Amino acid sequence: MPRPKARAARLVAPLLALVLVAVACSDGDDDDESTTTTTPPTSAPTDGDDGADGDDPDDDADDGDDTEGDGGDASGAFVAEGEPPFGDDVVTEAIAFVEAETGRTFVDPPRIVAQTDEEYEAGAAELLEEDLDELQEDIDAMARYYQALAGSELGPGELLDAVLDLYSDSDTILGYYVPEDDALFLPVSAGDDPELRVTLVHELVHALDDQYVDLDAMSEEASSDENEGTEAGIVLDLVVEGRASSVEERWRQEQGEGGDGSEEPFELPEVLEVVPPMLVTEIGLPYEFGLAAIEARGGASATWSLLEDTRPETVDALLFDPGGDVSDVDATATLEELHRGAFGVVDIIAVLAGQSLEPDEATVITATEAAVGWAGGEYVVTGDDTESCVVISLAADTDRDLAELEDAFSAWASGDDGRDVSVDGDRVVVDACAPYVS
Repeated sequence: MPRPKARAARLVAPLLALVLVAVACSDGDDDDESTTTTTPPTSAPTDGDDGADGDDPDDDADDGDDTEGDGGDASGAFVAEGEPPFGDDVVTEAIAFVEAETGRTFVDPPRIVAQTDEEYEAGAAELLEEDLDELQEDIDAMARYYQALAGSELGPGELLDAVLDLYSDSDTILGYYVPEDDALFLPVSAGDDPELRVTLVHELVHALDDQYVDLDAMSEEASSDENEGTEAGIVLDLVVEGRASSVEERWRQEQGEGGDGSEEPFELPEVLEVVPPMLVTEIGLPYEFGLAAIEARGGASATWSLLEDTRPETVDALLFDPGGDVSDVDATATLEELHRGAFGVVDIIAVLAGQSLEPDEATVITATEAAVGWAGGEYVVTGDDTESCVVISLAADTDRDLAELEDAFSAWASGDDGRDVSVDGDRVVVDACAPYVS
């Protein structure tokens, strides 16, 4: 689970505030059982579930006795391979902080692997190779998606290379956890950098969570054929990355921004100048949205149920509207259908606010306000030898929400002859086309 050095280029400070307010004001607050100073429910209820399962949130903040593993209590211990660029005391402090914030201890000592840039990037690339067949199968539709919606001029091969570079670049990805290896990997070239310490904390949360639930199995289930066309995968991403980001941000607050009271100005890695900004935004939003969702529920110690029990079915239910209805929406292909999938809250904001890595605050707020009214959505990628097209169909909670979606997408489409936005009954339909780049 790679952690980008700049999550969506930190574009969502106003978005984060809006999400926190939206979650705090959601209808699900009536069932609050949290004992923290913020008082949202310990898990956002889905349709037919009021969120009151009788569990005491204090039970979530236990000492790890209910683990599925049988390794015992390994609190404070760790296994280091290579030469981490910071002392044992830094790791021990980070472990103690993670255990305190999650309310559970490590069952087995976490494994920390420090690597040279060459080893680190080779390992990251090898991980990507495991998914390469699936990625290559989808890359043409993926390239067309960004050509139509983000003005990308990358063909399928160029986009594939850019994605592989993005996820294996030590200047962009400062660390990642591999459930299969039960290990977190860090590049030693970063030195004893405050941001690397922050990354250590973030990845330690993944390592601890994985000792109580099987993150690999959960990810495979979320992306299975059974969940095709749903938001199961992105909801899981928000929960997993949100828990780690929550602990990370609390570490920042305790240590000072950057981990020790200082932070170097961020320089955009070259690889981020190649990939479409919308793609970078999509990568970063689960961290920011997840952070908002977890913090609104009291933090990592109060949200074990989102990992161990039932999660909301949509991002909208997790963030904004726990009891809201979701309509069945079908997008109509205009050319040969190449790919089809759910189009939800994260997708709306990625399209509307992700045309630049540094969108203005008004754009981010408009995108978020439009996304709050989402009540279902689907997209379909179509195209031929000359054209790439995406059709999006969106449902809204109310007529006002439908108008906000129409206005937001109309502003996005303005000035581009290849983009059209219309209202078809109770649906907003977005039709975007661009020349196909092979």
